[in-house]
Amino acid sequence: MRIFTAFFLLVNFELCAWEFRVYHTSDIQPEISVDAVKPFDLYASKIKKSFFKLEEMPCSLYSGGISIRYGQLKKLSGINNCVYIFVVPGNFHGKGGQLKKQNDEVIRYIFIRENCPAEEICHELCHAIAGLGDEYGNTGDFPENMKKVAGKTIYPNLTWYESGFEDWKNIVNTEKYFPGGAGYVSGIFHAYENCLMRELSQPICPVCSFYLQQALEYD
Repeated sequence: MRIFTAFFLLVNFELCAWEFRVYHTSDIQPEISVDAVKPFDLYASKIKKSFFKLEEMPCSLYSGGISIRYGQLKKLSGINNCVYIFVVPGNFHGKGGQLKKQNDEVIRYIFIRENCPAEEICHELCHAIAGLGDEYGNTGDFPENMKKVAGKTIYPNLTWYESGFEDWKNIVNTEKYFPGGAGYVSGIFHAYENCLMRELSQPICPVCSFYLQQALEYD
């Protein structure tokens, strides 16, 4: 008769869900906190932050704005659960997004100013982590050549289809959409009148929160 002895090793791994790689030029380590903004507060304890001094930022400043040097960004490694955060001196509106490399790697990045409010940091992280689009615009109609099948755009929280957008109906029961997004004032729509992706003083809407949490729960 064979006797089998089984050994069970229970290991409690406290895994980091996301890593923020923070680059800065200041001698003072910047404060990067998402604890006060929902739903980021649910994931704040699982975010690892690494800080690096960077003498030359992959960007250039101009009056009230910033230009990104994408060639320099492409030299970074595309890691699915990593966001590169560049803290830049000056006063400008933040930028965030996803940069795809030829090998299908995706570089997730944001540029923020020093002492940036938590709400603005989280707004830019929504671009970088979930690929959400801005829900405001200041010029023109959404271009025809950017329209996709069934009203979908490259941004999960924006559509050019004004009614009956099935993806959103699976999240919330809404029949009314609001114009504006991705820099355009018309021809593109978002689901809620008020949202963090439209105005920093507002909480994130249920549609944006759904897509953001899907991305944050990357395993």
